[in-house]
Amino acid sequence: MDPTSLAPGLTTQAFVVTQSSFVVAYVAYKTVFNNSTFPDAILHTLVVSPSYRNRKIGHFAVTSLCNLLANSKTIGFVKLGAKFTPQFQPKLIKFYEHLGFVLMSEDEDFVSCGTVSKTIERSQLESLSALFSSKSTSTSVNDEKSTIWMKKRLLNRCLPQIVITEEMFETAKRRAAQQNIDSSYTFCLHKKINFEQQLGPTCGITALNMILGDKSLDFDILRSAASQNLTIDGSFFSKRDLAKLANSQTNLKTMTLDEFPTEHDIVNNNNSCVFLIAYDRCGSGVDHSNGKNAHWCVVSGHFTSADEAINPLLLYCQHSNSPSPFIVEYERLRNSNAQLGGCEGSSFVQKYKCTVDLCGGIQVWGN
Repeated sequence: MDPTSLAPGLTTQAFVVTQSSFVVAYVAYKTVFNNSTFPDAILHTLVVSPSYRNRKIGHFAVTSLCNLLANSKTIGFVKLGAKFTPQFQPKLIKFYEHLGFVLMSEDEDFVSCGTVSKTIERSQLESLSALFSSKSTSTSVNDEKSTIWMKKRLLNRCLPQIVITEEMFETAKRRAAQQNIDSSYTFCLHKKINFEQQLGPTCGITALNMILGDKSLDFDILRSAASQNLTIDGSFFSKRDLAKLANSQTNLKTMTLDEFPTEHDIVNNNNSCVFLIAYDRCGSGVDHSNGKNAHWCVVSGHFTSADEAINPLLLYCQHSNSPSPFIVEYERLRNSNAQLGGCEGSSFVQKYKCTVDLCGGIQVWGN
């Protein structure tokens, strides 16, 4: 078998399997950018010539495509862009699970903060009735979108692409100052960290990578977390589990906080420590949605005012979905953190029996 990757078309790329110059199978897919440096590959068609079926050629085609995309280091996930009739779902699920795909939770956008695409346009789907078996048929879809229902991770992390230079750092401060801070505030940076884009629901792990900086480049934190049974594909709903992972890194030491850090703890930070805090994210701001959009951030600095009675303490926060820091009032972040017990109602948490322990935070030092 000679797999051949065709040149990209306007909307679709194809991976073709040939034998003696005769096309015996092909896999069609699209690349879709989400809130990530790397796009996802949406696999929407697998066709095998009738005379070549039942020879594991479909298995060979999908595996070869995944290997090709993984070696390119440019695709974060491969996902399936179709939902099939119930009588064929068990067969298809078993087929793709054997290839390393996993079912996506209905609540996965809850833990991924928008980095996992859940729908694609119906017009992007082609030849679904020919997938896997001449007798299989796709679900009749009345709307213009189809569910993304399985995925396979190809990359464990996106290495830092943006180095925060002193000029960029000062520009970020000035922009924040124009919107949030008057001249009476003084800025204190606890630790300078560079941005890293998360891939999938890995905001906690990516935050640790950001704190570790260059010291983390030779260590796969996601693989370590999975080997310790601390996570399902990178999500963390327990500060103690995330702290345990951080403690396994020789460059970090942590202390879990059952209560949100006090203003005194933050302002009188003499040890160059940072705080890992979970909150409800809304775009680049802070929300209170009962745990629906839980996300981890790093509190790496603060602003204090000479007139503390009038001007509140402001926190300088960095996270793994944007290179731009955000500045938020202390009370607003604390209140968002305090209401994260609502995560317990998530179908994702219930499905994987995750322990929810997000209130408070983690104090982190570098050795």
